[in-house]
Amino acid sequence: AKGPQTTRSVAQALKRSAKETGIEGPLVGRLEGETSFVTGGDVVGPAEVHVAHAWDGSFADLTAALLKDAAGDLDRMYSIDLFSTDLLTPPDDPIGTVQRLVGGASKVLLVLDEDALALRR
Repeated sequence: AKGPQTTRSVAQALKRSAKETGIEGPLVGRLEGETSFVTGGDVVGPAEVHVAHAWDGSFADLTAALLKDAAGDLDRMYSIDLFSTDLLTPPDDPIGTVQRLVGGASKVLLVLDEDALALRR
């Protein structure tokens, strides 16, 4: 049986899809100008919270943690590297990229799993 879907497996699926369709750039760039059908707010914008997570952690657990952190604020913006970096073209300066993502947010949310797994890539 297939185990839980990890953040890494979601990234790999997004990467395959982008290659197959010829789409370039980070996912958030493709969503610029889109609005939420629930709230009417923008779906992309400056992030208040940067999310640090484990790539081999459960993607469902990551999204559950974000829902809990948002506490009902469906327009709260999060910076998640999975969606805010170009998965097809690795950055020339990965450390600088992470520093910019973290520096652009006023808070950092560290998501751990039951084994305290985090920050492994």
